[in-house]
Order: sequence, then structure tokens, then C-alpha cells
Amino acid sequence: MPRPKKSSLKSTEKERFEVLMEEVRGELKMLAEGQHQLREEMVTGFQRVREEMNQRFTLVEQAIRENSADIKKNSEDIKELQKDVRGLFDWSKTHETAHTT
Repeated sequence: MPRPKKSSLKSTEKERFEVLMEEVRGELKMLAEGQHQLREEMVTGFQRVREEMNQRFTLVEQAIRENSADIKKNSEDIKELQKDVRGLFDWSKTHETAHTT
């Protein structure tokens, strides 16, 4: 069987190498496109999560402000009630003393 010429071997190897390089380029292009798409999806997802969190934080902050105002009002009401109870206690002591004498 005759041996193939060296130049035809090199030509065939070169063609195979070029085909493989084209395949690698195509795969790298697909990989780059996939990464680009993934990045866009992640950016969009992070923006959506950030918006949702901001909405929730706004609601929580509003609830905290309302609760703080309610607590302040309740504290003021408790102080007034304490004064009323002391007044009633003092009044009952004076009337108790008046009825026992």
C-alpha cells in the first residue's frame, strides 16, 4: 500500500484542525450568549427582588411608626389613669376616715 504524501497529510490535518477550531468557536459563542442571557436574567431578578424588599420595608417602617405612636398614646393614657387611680385612692381614704369617725 503506498504511503500518503506528507503534504497531503499536513493538508488533511490542517483541515481537521480548522474544522475543530470552528466547532470550538461556535461552542464558545453559544457559551458567551448563554452567560449574557443569564446575566440579564439575574439583573432583572435582582431588580425585582430589590423592588419587593423596598415595598416590604416601606410597609414595615410605616407599621413601626404607627406602633410607636400607639405606644406613646398608650403611655400617656396610662399616666392619666395612674393619676385618676391615685386621686380615687386619696378620695376613698378621706371619705373612709370621715365615715369611721
